[in-house]
Amino acid sequence: MCQFANYASYCGATFPPPARLYRQMRWEWGVRNKDEESRGYGGCAGDCNHSGGVVRGRGYTFIIFSQPKAADPEERWIGLERDGAVYRIGTIGGEAYESQVEASSVALFGQPYICLAGYCGANCAVEHYIEVKDGMPVPLLFLNAPARVADWNGDGMNELLYQEGMPLDVVLIQRWGGKLISASVGEALHAAKGVSYDDAARRFILYNEQGEQHYRVAADGNFLELVSR
Repeated sequence: MCQFANYASYCGATFPPPARLYRQMRWEWGVRNKDEESRGYGGCAGDCNHSGGVVRGRGYTFIIFSQPKAADPEERWIGLERDGAVYRIGTIGGEAYESQVEASSVALFGQPYICLAGYCGANCAVEHYIEVKDGMPVPLLFLNAPARVADWNGDGMNELLYQEGMPLDVVLIQRWGGKLISASVGEALHAAKGVSYDDAARRFILYNEQGEQHYRVAADGNFLELVSR
């Protein structure tokens, strides 16, 4: 019977040492602090024009609007309607994709959130993850990419991941110590030909000259470990 003796050997085969997975979140790719306050616009008067788009989710009404002074007149924004006022959340894509904006409930990091998703182009997505407290929208996370909700580390709670770039990379997002942190699987595995994620098997697939190697997140959450090659 084969068992892990250590990370360097498995069933007599010698594998490369595990790649360290996590690093502290760096905010330059557009994640907003969850404590950021939403700005209120009374009925959008003077500051925004209601374009007619309305999205509903979890008992709340979200209004889609444009802003006359915006750099791009086709850009659309979204806000939470409350007592005749609209509280702005952020950009939600382009005018051509306004009818495709959706609001859905998601269980994420052990809590319920609302996901507001839109498009800014054929290969351009916009997603806001928010909660509503005392009738006000509280942003958790903004992504300029289509994310997937998945329990990729096997801890029983959903986290996030999204794929980007060429060669394809997988970026992981989780809550750690009360903060959101991210990690690039491709960077951790030094992937020259890309990586992907198999949701059913909870495996990360590394592509190289020899074919495929499959990894999973180790029990301590800090490493990727090789499970097949």
